[in-house]
Amino acid sequence: MKRFIILFFALFVFNNCVTEAATQYTESKVTTIGQKVLTENNLPKEVTFNVVESETINAYADTNNNIVIYTGLLNLLEKDEELAGIMSHEIGHIMKSHCYKQTFFKLALSIIISKITNQYAAVGAEVASGFASNKVSREHEYDADYTSADLLHKAGYNTLGLISALNKISDKYIDVLSDHPSGDKRLMALYDYINYNYPDDVKKGYSTNSYKSFLETAKTTIDKRNNDSKTYEKYLNTQKKLKEKRDKAAQKMMKTNDPWATGYSTLMLMVGSEN
Repeated sequence: MKRFIILFFALFVFNNCVTEAATQYTESKVTTIGQKVLTENNLPKEVTFNVVESETINAYADTNNNIVIYTGLLNLLEKDEELAGIMSHEIGHIMKSHCYKQTFFKLALSIIISKITNQYAAVGAEVASGFASNKVSREHEYDADYTSADLLHKAGYNTLGLISALNKISDKYIDVLSDHPSGDKRLMALYDYINYNYPDDVKKGYSTNSYKSFLETAKTTIDKRNNDSKTYEKYLNTQKKLKEKRDKAAQKMMKTNDPWATGYSTLMLMVGSEN
């Protein structure tokens, strides 16, 4: 009888813990954090945040400015900065019209392939279009990561929260075969961007095991860069070129009347200005 009571109590506690973890981020909480990012960055508020009950570990934005996040991903997140990072990443896709561009790109490729009459040439073109589409998608993911860091910083969040969140869900795979960057490359690229533009966040660090795990993995690369002048110079040049590229895109977007483009242009003017 005593064992039964202990077992019942253990199951009761376990069930409560699972329930608490599963409901840590409700749709209301997700919306509150998402809207905070929009408000603090002077962006349009016409974004809908949806939580879907599913074990799927994913989030996405669509062409109607809907951002969807699955509970499978929410259950992995520990801190508001991590959730804000995921939301900001999807907002970054909206700001840069990635969904529209990807849809248009795929449509253009399909039209080109449909006009190829040779069967073998058509198959080859379809394979090539898949690689091209994946390449564009990977570039969009990197772009959304950088934009997310910028949005997080302006909203008052520690930008390292995004690294902590992504390290929990990023896989290591061959870039060319996927529409997402390899996890190790993606996290290192994001860390370098943050280290260059928001060094105070890196100095503060981040307390999650996920971020600490990333640092352990990246330690060799970081130490080599910091201790080798040529490697460090290469890192600086890479970040300067990236900044110039993003500034150029911001200047181009500034010429439009799109409030998302205006918001991005304003945001980019502030990147690195505190250094």
